Amino acid sequence: TVFRMRPTIEEPGTIVEAPSTAVGDVAEYTCAPGHENLFGPEARTCLSDGTWSGQAPVCSPIEPQGILYLIIDKNTVNYIL
Repeated sequence: TVFRMRPTIEEPGTIVEAPSTAVGDVAEYTCAPGHENLFGPEARTCLSDGTWSGQAPVCSPIEPQGILYLIIDKNTVNYIL
């Protein structure tokens, strides 16, 4: 019997869905909220030797684009980036 490991996650912010770890099963990777740009394969396949094809992908955190100011006047709400 070959022990099949769960697919790995190399960095926080990466999500993997692998309902099963049988030979031929596919693990699908996505980025968590607040992360983007999946670097690497979107899917990996469980191999007969108990490993997964390719390398685990990583997601990069989204960098803030600016500071958000909220100005509240009597009847108006203004957002300034």
